[in-house]
Formats: sequence, C-alpha cells, structure tokens
Amino acid sequence: MSEILNFYFKKSPQIMILVASNQTVAAINETAERLTQLKVGQHLSSALNKLEWSNDKIEQILFIFNNKKDLDIGLDIEPFNNNDISWSFYAFKNNFLIVGDNASQLKEEIMILTKIIQKAPALIYWKDLNSNHLGCNETFARYAKLENPEQVIGLSDYDLPWRAEAESFQKDDKEVMDSGQSKLNIENRLPLGNGREATVITNKMPLKDNNKIIGVLDTATDITEFKKVQVQLKKALEQAKIAEKTKETVVHNLRHDWITPFCGIHSINEMMFRDEKDPSRKEMLKMASESATVLMAHTKSILKMIEAAEGLPLICEKLINPWKICRDVHKMFLPEAVRKSIQFKLKLGGNEVEVLGDYFRLERILINLVSNALKFIDIDSANPYIIMALQVINKNDDCIQLNFLVKDNGIGMTYNQINEIYEPLYRAYPAYEAIYQGAGTGLTIVKQYVSDIGGEIACQSEFGQGSTFAVAIKFRRSMFLPNTFDIVNE
Repeated sequence: MSEILNFYFKKSPQIMILVASNQTVAAINETAERLTQLKVGQHLSSALNKLEWSNDKIEQILFIFNNKKDLDIGLDIEPFNNNDISWSFYAFKNNFLIVGDNASQLKEEIMILTKIIQKAPALIYWKDLNSNHLGCNETFARYAKLENPEQVIGLSDYDLPWRAEAESFQKDDKEVMDSGQSKLNIENRLPLGNGREATVITNKMPLKDNNKIIGVLDTATDITEFKKVQVQLKKALEQAKIAEKTKETVVHNLRHDWITPFCGIHSINEMMFRDEKDPSRKEMLKMASESATVLMAHTKSILKMIEAAEGLPLICEKLINPWKICRDVHKMFLPEAVRKSIQFKLKLGGNEVEVLGDYFRLERILINLVSNALKFIDIDSANPYIIMALQVINKNDDCIQLNFLVKDNGIGMTYNQINEIYEPLYRAYPAYEAIYQGAGTGLTIVKQYVSDIGGEIACQSEFGQGSTFAVAIKFRRSMFLPNTFDIVNE
C-alpha cells in the first residue's frame, strides 16, 4: 500500500479486515481491533466465526474466495447486517477486503438528530407531492392541536386549525416542488382557533431522495411576540415624535416669547434705575434688575443644556421667511442694545418671499453673530453701533441667493485672529483676563451650521475698527406659486 492508503486503512472509522491468499487475516485496522477480537494470522473461517456470522454466510464467502480470487477486477458482494454492523465485501485478485460500518453508532446519531428536530422550538414538518403531511416535530403538533407528531401523517392543511390559509400554503408548496428552488422568509398568518392566531416566518425547501423531488420540507418560526413588540415600538416612536414636537415648541417659545420680554423688562428697568432719585425706589429697581438678570441666565442655560444634549439636529428643510427671521432676531436683541446705548439697525433689501430652508440653523447663525457683536463692542466709544442686513444677490425661478451681514464698530481683530476664530474653544482674549465672557464655541457652531446648509461665511475686520461677518446662502424656491389654489373659470 502507498503511505496515504496505509494511513487511511489504519485510521478509518470503518472496520477493515484484509485477508491474504492463504485465507488468513493479513491486517486489521484500529477500529477493527477496538470492536472485534480478531488477530492477524487467524484463518478466515475462524475469523468469521468470531464475528458470529451464520454458517450459510461463511460458506458463501469461502466459496467466493476460493473461486474468484483470480479475478482482475473487484467483486462487490451483496452487503448484509449482523450484530448492528453493516458488512460489505470486495475481492481483488488474491486478496479479500471485508468492510464493516457500525450501524449502532449510525442509529445513535440518527436518534440524536431526531430528538433535536422533535424538541426544536421552530415548527418543522414535511409533506409529499400532494401536500399531505409525512411527519412533523412536537412544536408543530402542539400548534396543530395534535396529541403527538404521528397523528399528522396523511393530513393536509385543510384538516388543521389553519384550514382558512390552506390554499395559500399549498400554492407555495407546489411552487417549490415544481421549480426545485427554496422559498424563504415568507410571512404567514397561522390561525389557531378560538380567535387566536400566530404570525410565522416560513422557509420551504424541496424534499429530495437521490436528487428526485418527493415533497417539501418546511420550517416556521413564530414571530408573534416580536410583531407585538414591533407595534409597541411604533406607538412609542409616534409618542416620542409628539414629545419631540412639544419640546421643539417649548424651546422655540423660550427663545422668542421669553427671552424677548426679559430683555425688554431688563432694559426698561435699567433706564428707570438711572433716572430714579429716591434711594428706596432705586434699591427696589436694582433688585428687580438683578432678578431679571438671573432669570435670563437660567433661561439661556436651559437652552444650552437642551442643545448640548441633542447634539446637532438633523437638517430640516421647510418653507421659511428669512426677512421675518431677521426681524425676530433684531427684536430679540434690541432691548439689550438700548440698555447698553448701542445703535442696533436693521436693513432688509428686496421683496419678501418664502424659501425652502432650515429655520433652526439660520436663526442660530444670526443669533450667534449678533450676540458676538454685542459682546465685543466698546460701549465707551463715541458712537457704538451694530447693523444687521439682508441682501438679495441673485434670484431666478428655482433659487435665490441671500447674503446676511452683521457689522459692528467694536474692538475688531488682527489678521492672525481672523484665521483662528472658527477653531473650537478659540478665544481672542484668554479666560484668565476676565475681559469677555464665553466658551469660544459660538463661531465654531456658526461655521458648522453654515456648512450644513451649503453656505459660505467670510469675515472682514481691523483691530480697533470693528468687524463684519457675511454669510451667503443659496435657497431653493417653492414650486408652488401664490395663486396655486385659485380656480380659473374658463
């Protein structure tokens, strides 16, 4: 034997006995040594007796050995089972090979596999060419209201609780058997009686015997609970959207309906404080001013916490009026500008139109730019001012480009500072100098928001002379015209 054949002979899980021309055992492999009491050198008849073969079978083997040993080709003898071992015989010239398969081990493996199928949580069942059941596992039998799996044999889907769906099931069976192709991930209703039903995902595969289709094998997984959870999650998602909408409304109100009145109260209170002569009334006005300041600070903190928790919101395009947004932001900061004796002018060009844009980002861009201008303006200068402007640069039927400018005559910036102002946490004046408040994130956010909506931002500044920020944004125009809903009589 070659080295490979010799290795296979020794290590094969089958029983292998090689008989020489003198009718003695020439070699046995490790499996044969473990499962039989045969020894090398034993006579063939003695060896066969040890294997407890019948006399008739021993005489047949000896006859063939004595009369066919000179054949030039192998001779297969009809196999037979003896003592849980399935035997086969091969004659080659002067040698004779006896091969045994351990049938008991095979039976044990089949039993284990059968037990796994029977106890599987999925519904497993198989049908013949007429869609009549050949067998099933315990799970299927339980769903079918059967006492045991054997009762399903010969029944069709019309005989089971889901008879209302039988036609659909058998149609799928026929499609699989006719095409020879599996049909996977089919979602089916499975009525169970008494108003109950399950939802299952079914996989159908052709059942074959020697490549011949003899039926269909089905497996089905119950996803009823999963579907219930899915419905609950959908409801929870809808409720979350409602809550999110409510939160957006509250946040929007905080920005407009709260901050604007706070600024007005605070500014008026400051002016009354300066003009008041009575010491006791002046003290009360001071306390009112301090309370308004604290309340404003709390409101702004709440807004910052909400925005920090949410991160950057998703871009949301809807019909907006940029002119109105500019007026709202101007109104929001005007009281603070009046309180600081700063001229805050609003210049709006062009005719107002609604465009498709992100309301939140445009508003926050303008709020941050104006807030920065107020922060870095020199209120002790001769004529401190801030100008917020909107310019129409280009427009057609599809798009309109708007430029938003915020100009001040504040402290300005150096060339190097202009190149760094958009960097996260950058501050022109370090915190330890305690000159200007802030975390250095305002312009970083502005830059991000401008980029999000496809715009550009630029800055022109000179140290000691003030700064101008320009934001250019191209908006899509709505396809609907103002007279869209007018009905013309012809």
